[in-house]
Amino acid sequence: LNEEGHPRPVVDIALSADGVYLAVRYLDSVWVWDWNALAAGASWDEPLLVLEASKSWMNTYFFPGNRFMTFDGSGDQTVLAYADFNVLRLVDVTTGQEIAALDHEQPIIDMSYAPDARLIALRTSIDGSTPDELGYVPDVSESGQIVVWQLGENTGQIEPEQVQAVDIYEGHQIALSPGGELVILTDIRDGEIAFYDTRQITDFRDYVHWIEVPVKGHPAFSPDGTRLVFEQEPGRKIAVWGVW
Repeated sequence: LNEEGHPRPVVDIALSADGVYLAVRYLDSVWVWDWNALAAGASWDEPLLVLEASKSWMNTYFFPGNRFMTFDGSGDQTVLAYADFNVLRLVDVTTGQEIAALDHEQPIIDMSYAPDARLIALRTSIDGSTPDELGYVPDVSESGQIVVWQLGENTGQIEPEQVQAVDIYEGHQIALSPGGELVILTDIRDGEIAFYDTRQITDFRDYVHWIEVPVKGHPAFSPDGTRLVFEQEPGRKIAVWGVW
């Protein structure tokens, strides 16, 4: 659709589950397009939304299912989550309205979410907390926090409430199980995966299971939560593990 490429470095992309919206994360902003309009020949120069953000290499996500009830109960809204350095912003892309801005003491470097429990887990970092001129944080594998937010109890509204904030001293990327019971933290430097119970974690040593295995890519749970997949050898091997 765009043979000439983008005018600036692309950090990440996300497509809504219904295939309607495409979000592209640049270093200092998030642009959102109507995918069907692009496929029909609309210009890339005319996005639906341009969301300004501090320089960051943080990924951008549409929530799974990408649907929350609107506040007045009149329909659904597609919610986009993106990191603005140490602030997680939730935006209704159909209106451009910011629904919530969740502040954190440290810059956000990764996040995952659980659609069933309406939980979102974040990985923050102390080390290298100031991005360089390209927006990259040089070392995010050391100390920081796992922060878990509950976004609502099937009320049809997003009502964020922080339920956990646990200091950690190693690890890099996180993944949250579909039901929200487990959050895993991978250490791509030392090749380790730690499993935590989101209902009981109070300390980074409170893991319920720990394995030592080469892990190089971002982990992900299967939709039913019974499998965990991650890149084990870049470009060569994908590992699939059963989860109890």
